[in-house]
Amino acid sequence: MVLAITLTAHASQDKDRLAARAASRARFDALIATFKKVTPANPALAAELRGLRDDDQRFRAEGMRLWSEKGTDSPEARAVWDKQSVLDKKNQARIDEIVAQNGWPGVKLVGLAGADTAFLIVDHAPLAFQKKHLPALQAAVAAGDAVPMWPAMVDDRVRTNEGRPQRYGTQVHKEAGWKEWRLYPIEDEAHVDDRRAEVGFEPLAEYLKQFGIVYKPPR
Repeated sequence: MVLAITLTAHASQDKDRLAARAASRARFDALIATFKKVTPANPALAAELRGLRDDDQRFRAEGMRLWSEKGTDSPEARAVWDKQSVLDKKNQARIDEIVAQNGWPGVKLVGLAGADTAFLIVDHAPLAFQKKHLPALQAAVAAGDAVPMWPAMVDDRVRTNEGRPQRYGTQVHKEAGWKEWRLYPIEDEAHVDDRRAEVGFEPLAEYLKQFGIVYKPPR
């Protein structure tokens, strides 16, 4: 009898959590739909940021491919990432200028695509740059001017770079000599999919498939 009651309680809790995640996803989809309709207050800056996105992505896919095929410490991968680093540093300097002149470039100022580029530049930056701009990005989310998953991903990067457990499970790594990607440790892992849903991410198991990781959520 005790076992039956326990199983019923767990089933009810699982049902409630799934419903909460679905509601979070619906709110996220509605937010994105609203953001897509925003006309940027500064169209010139919005266009510039869309251009910076091209530089942010210039060699990134090739670098990731070489990491997977030849290893993160291979000469081929290092050569490609050195070229990307030059562009990244230029983009980071421009973000510093934009923030100094306008505050954080949120959706209202530069539209969804422009704001997404600003996030990407911070997300791909060194730790000190991430920590410098993360509070402004978090404040933009609180003000309804940025996508919640953006600071979540940057926060995960900061945490893993500092040797702390991440909160959303966005960060994986493949060290020299490894044949597979591995997930960095997660804080309160049993509730990671609840947190992911709150900011608009898909379930962790689905996300990790792109890295060849088979993930089973803890109970």
